Amino acid sequence: MNRLCKVLIVDDEFLVRQGIKHHMNWEAEGFIIVGEASNGEEGLQQVNLLKPDIVITDIVMPVMDGETFVRTLKASNPQIEVIVLSSFSEFEYVRSTLQHGAADYILKPKLDTNELLQVLQRTAGKIPELQFEPSHDGWRLGQLMEKMLSGFTLDEDSEMPMIRDTFPYESFRLLVYKPVGAGEIH
Repeated sequence: MNRLCKVLIVDDEFLVRQGIKHHMNWEAEGFIIVGEASNGEEGLQQVNLLKPDIVITDIVMPVMDGETFVRTLKASNPQIEVIVLSSFSEFEYVRSTLQHGAADYILKPKLDTNELLQVLQRTAGKIPELQFEPSHDGWRLGQLMEKMLSGFTLDEDSEMPMIRDTFPYESFRLLVYKPVGAGEIH
C-alpha cells in the first residue's frame, strides 16, 4: 500500500496546532494532516472518526491531559503511533507516556522542521502496513504537476530537472480524462 501517512494533532494551543500544520509541506514528505483536537477527549473522538496512523499530542491540556489520552488511546488502538510534545519541565509525564506506548517525544522549545520530519519518518517506519516512500518518483512528479497547475512557480534547481527529464520538449499538453461510471447519464 503506497499512501500518505495520516496525522492527527492534539494540542490545546491553537497557535501551536497551526504552527505544526504549516511547518512543512506535509504531502511532499509523505504525510497528511487529517484533523486536529484541542484536548484528549476531543482527540479520542477524532481518532475514532479519522483513523490516523500517527497522533502528535501535547502533555498539558484541559479536560483530558496527554498522559491520560495516550494511555486511553493505546489501550483501544495499539496500532496508532503517538508522538508527544512537551516542555522541559514535563519529563515525568513524558516518561509515563513512553511507558504506555508513545513512540517518541519532541521538546516544544526545540521544535523545528528537520527534527519533526525525522521523528515522523522514524515513527511511520514502525507502522507495518504503511509503506512509507516519500521519494517515490511518480508520486513526486504528480505533486510537481499539481503545483504547476495551481499557478506556483517551480524551483529551478530542485524541482524543474524532474519536469525537464520527464517532458524534454519545449511545450506539452495535459489531457484530463474522467471515465463515465456505470449508471451515470452521459
